Formats: sequence, structure tokens, C-alpha cells
Amino acid sequence: MKKNIFVVKTWLFMLCPCVIAGVTSCKKDIHNGTKQPAVNSVASHLNTTSTNADLIAYKNSAHQLMVGYYRTWGDKTVSGDVNGPAMTDMPDSVDIISNFTDYTPPSSPYWPALKNTYIPALHAKGTKIVNTQGLPNTTSDTSYTNHYTNNSTGYAAWALATYNSYNAMGYDGIDLDVESIPSGATLTADVGLMSALSQYFGPKATTGKLLILDTNEDGTSSFFRQVSTFISYLYQQAYWRQTSSLTGTFNTYSAYIRPNQFIPIVDFEDGSGDGQNSSYVYNPVQIYQYASWQPTQGTKGGVGSYGIDNEYYQIANGVHNIYTRHAIQMMNPPQTTSSTNAVSLSSGKISAGDVTQLKSASAFTLESWVYFNAIGSWNNILAKSNTSTDRIAIQTGGGDNSLYVILGNGSNSYGYTTANAVAAGQWYHVAVVFDGTQSSNASKLKLYINGTLQTLTFSGTIPSSTSSTNTAAFLAGSETTTSTNTYLSGKIDEIRVWNAALSQSTISAWMNKSLGTCHPNASNLKLYWQLDNAASNTAAVASLGTTYAGTITNGVYTASTQASTASGCP
Repeated sequence: MKKNIFVVKTWLFMLCPCVIAGVTSCKKDIHNGTKQPAVNSVASHLNTTSTNADLIAYKNSAHQLMVGYYRTWGDKTVSGDVNGPAMTDMPDSVDIISNFTDYTPPSSPYWPALKNTYIPALHAKGTKIVNTQGLPNTTSDTSYTNHYTNNSTGYAAWALATYNSYNAMGYDGIDLDVESIPSGATLTADVGLMSALSQYFGPKATTGKLLILDTNEDGTSSFFRQVSTFISYLYQQAYWRQTSSLTGTFNTYSAYIRPNQFIPIVDFEDGSGDGQNSSYVYNPVQIYQYASWQPTQGTKGGVGSYGIDNEYYQIANGVHNIYTRHAIQMMNPPQTTSSTNAVSLSSGKISAGDVTQLKSASAFTLESWVYFNAIGSWNNILAKSNTSTDRIAIQTGGGDNSLYVILGNGSNSYGYTTANAVAAGQWYHVAVVFDGTQSSNASKLKLYINGTLQTLTFSGTIPSSTSSTNTAAFLAGSETTTSTNTYLSGKIDEIRVWNAALSQSTISAWMNKSLGTCHPNASNLKLYWQLDNAASNTAAVASLGTTYAGTITNGVYTASTQASTASGCP
């Protein structure tokens, strides 16, 4: 975070929750407090409310997160501005709020409000609250050296004291600000402190507490590489940058963390992230660009802001934090449901006949949403199978909940995931991309689950094109028209066939939206079954100008809250 003043060292008071709440990292060098209210029409539709149950269900679902650093001195209990924000005024759909401290002494009324009012109210909405601080210098910070030794025993004692203080305050985790690359003895100590913390925070702990690393460095740091398995999320301080630079930054991390752990952060304190600073002009505003961006490896964790309390003053039609709210909706479009928006299959299938664009094809993409009532062996999601060596299929594995992608042109060649890639009782978006112009199996045939590229193990050599003799019907829910043991047990929705290899970013951006003519590959769409609002339980209507209608056998339309009927086009 371009924070370069000083570190507030309160380690001496580690056991006092009201004081540990005040531990912070070095703060930003801009202290303009709050901006004057501004009105913008971009989010006039965002004045909506949800029940706490709805919010908790949303936050427990797979989605891109919105996170924000809430500056304590921006709170009305500290600023004295009766028109200013309280932490509970932040948008309900924000997932994680980082308490960021300065100008707020232990005697401030902010601390009892945080513990007794803000945190319980936000927890009721499913919002997590973490506290931001730095790592102590184990040789020069007297607040550490007076109480702990500079070895593993001291690190463990410090980590336990930190956990106890955080737990007493009600925090859901710790956000560690690291804005330099440690080396030598400092590196050893910092890794030791992180390792000790990982017993109580992060994915290795059993407490459920988050361990977040926020940094302006990249994945080449030895410190990051040694602690990467300890962290829940990585917040990248990506202020004042072009969106295209995020791809290179994440590439330095990609061998160590998943895309959905990576969250780029913009700056609302100086206005560069929400279009309020004329020195930093982004069109559209930076947080919208970051909301739209995806790593090439899969769907990002979300986006966030420093100074979310300051963005409270960006108002439209009486609604505050309009840029935060709109970015949330960009990443997680509202999903409109109807009484008939998925097909439930019971020993059934949907057949399109011979989709000729899948013959002699050097590229294609197949997409579908699928829900498994139960998972058996070799249950098919999508298939066009002539023989065992002349077929295209996406199917479950042999009883281990893996997924297989089969592409045979004269031989039985395929790739498959590790076990437990899918589970019963959940919706998944699956996409298979074939590009026969590539050289390796992994480059030719790719499988994405919920937008994330899967690592496949291959058998045989994936061909450079599909068979010219495969005249079998294209099916959803089964592999052949006569098979009795390969049926999908579950629901299926939004089936798409393209005669092009779609990019991962395009798949991720559109998997939660219904298609429109603004889609970048609209001209390549050859089959599209929305499976919404059909007049007959036997018909899958061809949508968006495609011509392959489907016939449903042993299936019924049923209500579903998964795939959206909201168009991806304006």
C-alpha cells in the first residue's frame, strides 16, 4: 500500500485485545481524511437489500470476493463527522474487511464499538473482519525482545499471544503487511514467525481463521515462496497500474498459489481507484477494470480497495460506496431464475443429431453447467460417440469422482483429472477446449471446472483434428442413443458448442451469463441450449440464431438457481 511513514509498535501490549486491535503496519503517506460527497449515476440500481440468510448463503457460495481496508480514523467515532461512515455502513456484500489502524488511541470509543457493535453486526451478515499489522523485528523491537526470544520457542509464544488477543477481540484472521524483501537473519525470523502463526491462522490451522499476506512485491521473493502454503489469500497492492500488468504479476505467483487466492487492491484514499483523482485517469475506472480482469490460469479471488471507508462518500440516489457495489455486481452478476431453467435427467438425454461442426474439426469448445444427484462410473455430461476410438466425450471416471475428457480419432486418447474433482449435490461449470494446432497433449486438450484450468493426466496422443467419420448424435446426459449404463443422474443447463478454442478469460467472464451477440466469439457459436422456459418437456430450443434444436428423453424442466438468465450484453 504505498504506506511509508512508521510502524506502530504495540507488541508490549499483546495480551490486551483493545490494544492489539491498534497494531498496524506502516500507513500511507496521504492523510486527506475523507473526500466531499460526490454523485454518480453509474450505480443507480444498487439500492437493494438482502436478508442475513441470503447474504450468508451468497458468501458461502463460490464467487469472487470484495475486500476492503477500513481506516479506523475514517470512522465517525474517531473523525467526529456525524455524516461519516461506521464500519457497519459498508456494503452488505463485502466479504472481508481489514481493520487498518492509525490516529486511534486505545482510549478511543472506536474500540468498544468495534468489538461490541461492529463485529457482531457484520458477522450476522457473513462478513469477516481481520486486523492488519506488520511482523515485529525480533532483534530491535523492544516490545518483542522484552517478552520473546529470537528463536522458534519465542516465535511460538508470540504467535499464541497474537491468536489469543485476536480471538478475544472477535477477529476472523490476521492481515500481514509486507512491503520489503527480507534477507539473512531477518528472512529466517520472518519465516519462523509466519510458520508459528500458521498453527492458528490460515489453511494449515484448524481454527478457521484467515492468514492474509498483503504486499507490493511479487512472487519472486524468497520470503513469499517459503510462506506461500501458510496463506489464505494474497492481496496485491496494485495501485496506479495498468490492468494488463496484473497478468505478469500473477504469473510470478502461479506456481505457488491458486488464482482464486489472488486479490488485486486499488486505492480509494487518494481517489485513483474510483476515478476521483485527475492525476490517475482510467477508463473505465480502475476498480472496474480489475473486476473484469482474470489471470490466464483461472478465476481470480476477487478485488479490493484501500480506504473503503473513504469511498462511502461516493453516492448515487442515496446509495453509498457505489463503485464497490458495482464492481461486486460485475464480478458476480445477479442470477435470475425462472420456473424452468434447467433440465433434470433420469436415465435420459438431450439429443441434437449430428453436429457437423464437430467433424474434421481442428478446434472446438464445449460448455455446460451440470449438477450431480449421484456420481457413478462413466456417467456422461456431453458426448458425440461413434465408437470407442471415434468419439468426443466429457464423463465421470471409474468411481473416483474424477472427470475424463475423451477425444479419439483412430485411437482411444483422453485426459483425466485427479480424484474428487467433482462431488454430488453441487453445480459445476465444465468447459473443454480443443486446439489441434498446438503440439503437446496439455496444450491441445484443456478442461476447466468453474473457470479453473485442471491438470490432466493423458493416455495416448491427442490428435490434431476430430474424426471425419463420426456421424453420431451429439448428446447431453448420455454417450450413445442405445446405452443404458452411462446416463447422467442430475441436472444440466446452458449447453454451448463453439467451433473455436475459447480463451480461459472468455470462459470465466461468460460462464455465469446467458449469451448475447456482444460475446467476442458470437460468430463461432454453433449450438446453444439455454434450457429456459421451454413450452414442452421434450424440446431444447435453439437459441441466439443457432439451428440445432434438441429432443429431451426422460427429462423434465425444473427450477434452478445456478445458471443465470441475465444477459451478458447491455
